[in-house]
Amino acid sequence: MSKSKVILFPYSGGNKNCYRNITSFFDAGITHKTLDFRTEAVRTFAETVDYLCDKVYSECSESSEIILYGHSLGAYLAYEVGRSKRLNKQIVKIVLSGVNPPNQLKREYFNFFKKDLADFIEEVGGFPEMATLKEKSIMVEYLYPTMKKDFDLLSQYADLRINATINPISVNLTLLVGTEDPLVDVDKIEKWKNFVEGEVEICKMSGHHFFINQRPNYIAQKIMGQKGATE
Repeated sequence: MSKSKVILFPYSGGNKNCYRNITSFFDAGITHKTLDFRTEAVRTFAETVDYLCDKVYSECSESSEIILYGHSLGAYLAYEVGRSKRLNKQIVKIVLSGVNPPNQLKREYFNFFKKDLADFIEEVGGFPEMATLKEKSIMVEYLYPTMKKDFDLLSQYADLRINATINPISVNLTLLVGTEDPLVDVDKIEKWKNFVEGEVEICKMSGHHFFINQRPNYIAQKIMGQKGATE
């Protein structure tokens, strides 16, 4: 009997624990693993995807039904892993949040280091609600080196996908969108339908880039594919 396993990919600046508030709402019968794509070795975007495909393959038995989830940078990694021919027969669904279609990335997305990183994190709703100025300063100092590398990966990805031929993959896709997200063009989300041959579900809700932190139960329900999921 097939068992579902959810593989999650961190967003920029996130780590293996960044989705704990979401995974805590998973049903007891669903196993999950958040894969950190960062290692000491410096990798290109393509090499990072190959590395993650190997990790997913080692994490899942041949009888597993795999669900992939990622937010922001993690969403692009999830989608690219989903394109792997080695895994696509096992992948039953991909769930993505906080992203434009691959050929529609905003270039200003990569320019955060040209202004104050604290302003950028504030703009996308990345600080905890009650964080003090001192706590925000410590967070920025901690995140800067990681986010700089992560955005270098995103910049590479944008170059790879901007004029690339679209080869749709046969998989069902769920898209979760915050309507006030400054990094996503809500009116372009429909273009994701060009990238898959399966069913596409688009769920729009109020919120900025990190709207997922305000709705962990709902996000968990959508990942699991529960019908009638409510916020």
